[in-house]
Order: sequence, then C-alpha cells, then structure tokens
Amino acid sequence: MVWHSSIHGDGDRLVRTEARLPEEKTGDIVLRLFIVLFAGRVAERQPGDSLHSLVRHKVSDKITRFFGNEFFLSNFYLVDIEYKGDIYPTLEHAYQAAKTHSKKERAKIRNLKYGGEAKKYGRALKERGLQREDWEEVNIKIMRSLLRKKFAKDHVAKLWIRLKNTGDAKLIEGNFWHDRFWGMMKDPDGILRGKNMLGKLLMEIRSELK
Repeated sequence: MVWHSSIHGDGDRLVRTEARLPEEKTGDIVLRLFIVLFAGRVAERQPGDSLHSLVRHKVSDKITRFFGNEFFLSNFYLVDIEYKGDIYPTLEHAYQAAKTHSKKERAKIRNLKYGGEAKKYGRALKERGLQREDWEEVNIKIMRSLLRKKFAKDHVAKLWIRLKNTGDAKLIEGNFWHDRFWGMMKDPDGILRGKNMLGKLLMEIRSELK
C-alpha cells in the first residue's frame, strides 16, 4: 500500500488531500503526477520548504499564469505583509484591508483564512458604505506599495530573488475570473486581452531590483 498526496484549489484556496492506494496503482500515480507537474498546476511551496526558491531556473519569454512555479507572483501567496502596523497573511488580505479606514473591518479581513475570502469581503465594503471615497484614485499606488514590501530585499521570504530570476520575461496575470484590469483574460479567438496592471507593476518592481 502507498500514500498518494495531491493539492487542488479553485483560485481562492488550496487544499491538500491524501488517500491510501493499492501498490498496483503506483505507476498510474507517477504518470498523473508527471502530467500535473508538466502542466504547472501544482501549488507552490511556501518559503522555508526548501532551497529551490533561491535557485535560478530557465525562464520563458512570457509567464501568463501565476500558478505552479510562478505562484509566488500571485497576491494569494502566503507571505506576511505589513500594512498600517498590522501583519496580513497575504498581499490580497492587505490590499482589501486598505479599502477601508475602519480598524474594525481591517481586523476582520486580517483574520480571514484565505485570500479569496478577503477579496470577497473587501468587495462588499463599497455596498456597505465602508470603502474609502478616494479608492479609485489610490488603489494602484497602494498595490505598488504592497508589492514593494512583498519583494523587498530585507523581507525574510527573499521573494525578490525569485522575481529577479524571471529575467526579462513578460509577466501576465492571465485569469479566468474576468479580471481585465489587474490581469488579462483569453477571448474566444485565443488572444489575451486586458490592462494587466498587476503584471506591469511586477515588471516595474523587477526593473528596480536590477
């Protein structure tokens, strides 16, 4: 008997499951794992799991999905981010908390488990009359500030090394949740369209590291 471990998610959170399987299925398991790894859909390890995060690897001229080995580029990646004196578990948490001046609401967002939950909560702030009035004028500035903290050279996670190691690859936050402002989405003709503001900010910060 062998143990088979898998990681899956819906874009908001990742779940690890394990199942005891018969020995004769081992070959099939290895094949499936190879396919998953090749497709780049295995959840990214968190800082401290291994030294692989500091190793330079071959990069294509374009990164279009922040999954697999590139999951560290996602705002949902687990890494402590400071905002207004408080520590948030992901950049997404901090960004959503920045939408409001209410310390009570920020605390609620900070204590949510997943980045997807923080995103959903943050979106509802406007309907509840709790979103800051100048949000549309400052949101890009705040995102840039939070990204600089995430990829700062003095951050314990050392993610700046991995960002720098993407070389000159064009960073595109390709998605299927219809976000054409921060990312891009593929149209029926197969072409990615959108402003890709997150990708542009990441490339801006990467240029500052050189």
